[in-house]
Amino acid sequence: MEGRIGLKPASRKALLPLEERCVLYLIVLMASWFVVATGCTALGLSFKTLCWVFSFALPVCFILIKRFSLDRTDAHESPDPTPVAVRIMLFLLCMLGASLGFLEHFNIPDDGYYFSGRTVYYLANPDASLDLNHHNHALLAWPVRYPLVLLQSISLLWAYIALLTGSTGLGVVHFVAPTIGGFFLPIVCYLALKRFVKNPLAAIVGAAAILAFLSLDGITRRSYGFFLFVRLRHGKVFLMSVLIPLFIAYSRDWFSRPSWRHATMLVLVSLAGAASSDSTLFMMPMLAVFLATGCLFSEGISKAVLKKLVGYFTSMIFLYIIGVYLLATMDRSAMDYIGFETFGEGTDFAAHFRFVFAQWPHPFFALYLLATGVTWLGLDKKSDRRFLLGWSVAAVVILNPLLFGFITTNLTTSNAYWRLFYLLPFRVTIGLAPAVLLARATWFRTPIAIGAMIAFLSLAFVGHQIDFLHKIVVFQRVPMSISGYKIRETVRSDVELMITRAMPGAMVAPRLYSAVVPLYTHEFPQVSVRGYLLSHSAIAHGQPKLADSRLLAIDYLSGEEAGVQDLKLLLANEGLKNVVASSSCANRPQFQRLMKKHAFTRVLKETRFSLFVRG
Repeated sequence: MEGRIGLKPASRKALLPLEERCVLYLIVLMASWFVVATGCTALGLSFKTLCWVFSFALPVCFILIKRFSLDRTDAHESPDPTPVAVRIMLFLLCMLGASLGFLEHFNIPDDGYYFSGRTVYYLANPDASLDLNHHNHALLAWPVRYPLVLLQSISLLWAYIALLTGSTGLGVVHFVAPTIGGFFLPIVCYLALKRFVKNPLAAIVGAAAILAFLSLDGITRRSYGFFLFVRLRHGKVFLMSVLIPLFIAYSRDWFSRPSWRHATMLVLVSLAGAASSDSTLFMMPMLAVFLATGCLFSEGISKAVLKKLVGYFTSMIFLYIIGVYLLATMDRSAMDYIGFETFGEGTDFAAHFRFVFAQWPHPFFALYLLATGVTWLGLDKKSDRRFLLGWSVAAVVILNPLLFGFITTNLTTSNAYWRLFYLLPFRVTIGLAPAVLLARATWFRTPIAIGAMIAFLSLAFVGHQIDFLHKIVVFQRVPMSISGYKIRETVRSDVELMITRAMPGAMVAPRLYSAVVPLYTHEFPQVSVRGYLLSHSAIAHGQPKLADSRLLAIDYLSGEEAGVQDLKLLLANEGLKNVVASSSCANRPQFQRLMKKHAFTRVLKETRFSLFVRG
């Protein structure tokens, strides 16, 4: 049933604009992948079976896309086609975003955590049963089970694409994934702005302003610009960059005209979020609370509004069910361990605030507030101004030091709270501020819009020449390259060399290499890929001292003085086949005696490391 729920207004069908259809392809395919992958995992089917089932399900996906590509509008409404100039400008923005995603060359150790345990493993072992384990660890008496990977099926999607194209999983992850994310980022920003500003030219200038700002805001590694562009290959960043703005757009559609179609779009984008990241479990419901408050401020409290909000939150019911399942199956003490105390970065509200906004005063924080104020004053509709006010008020009421402990204990974990700052209206209002100003200008024409867009983008790319900006501009701090994986060059060359000489089997290596080796191949499972994941698993199995000991051994191999006794315990395990030591460690006589005692032979001696194999 289309139209308002319970009503049958006169209506006609029209094809959705091209940009809306592009996004529809994305979320239908991602949502379908999540459903099929979850079902295959629950049944214990193999990755190969998942690929076959999804391939056969694709025709159904395309039928859904065709069905929802028809937008039903009231008969008295006139169509609002997107001008050709806007389409061209949007395409250019998308190509720019895709190019930035493809070319950015920032090394992130988290890649080993997100991809090697599933993308690389299942691509190499397609007949293996799907489960909730990380398959990149070795020498443990238990599997590294991590139920949250249920909400990271995008890692399997990259393996599926690699299987279809005959490429490597690492190639898909480092080039295809960020290119897709960069392409869609301007589209979803444009669509979110269009729900507030009807003038498409103004909305496209606003999208260009957002893209430009994300190129400038690189003051911290978790600031809006640095995080949302540079880490697009990670599911949680795809969620924040692409799916969150889309969720805002679809929420506005629901609030303005509740219908089965709009409810379905909310379900689809929520499922796409569930495919991307476990952060969806708390980010989308929390954002829904903020936006629902905006709806209450805008429309007041009435039976009709409350009914609308019930339907709104019901669209995410599967997220609540998954959340309950994960709380019931995950060890609470292990979950509590995963916090920034591991990295010495602090665990209070102020520390999380600094992760995103750095030390006060933040260079751009005044701009965020100014943009929000300009947007609020410039919006044409009083209801839109109230909506933005309600969104902002809800965010301030919930995201503060008083509720920090409650939220981190019951809704997030102590290392994930900072992500909620991405739900503030700041990113939207950075684009809305110039959009509403231009939309209100009677002299506004296409040439001026094109000039404004070029001006915004020019500022982004010459920002490194401006004294107070050059130290924080994102692409001043991130190398741009067209060749090579997104791994530090010295580490890449070291790893590519060592895997040619290592013996298939378990490996222990300094942290510099342990997260990278499994990205290339599954043949060398690591004693530890990421320290806190090993500790999380050990705590869940009542063996925290084992994890502590192994991490100390890795520290010793990295060049630290402490940890030799822990290394001795590790070397006694006959399953260990490869030892990688930093040059400073490999030159120690004590270490060399240990290698000889346990029948390890040095097969590589390089400037930064030495490789020893058993036998």
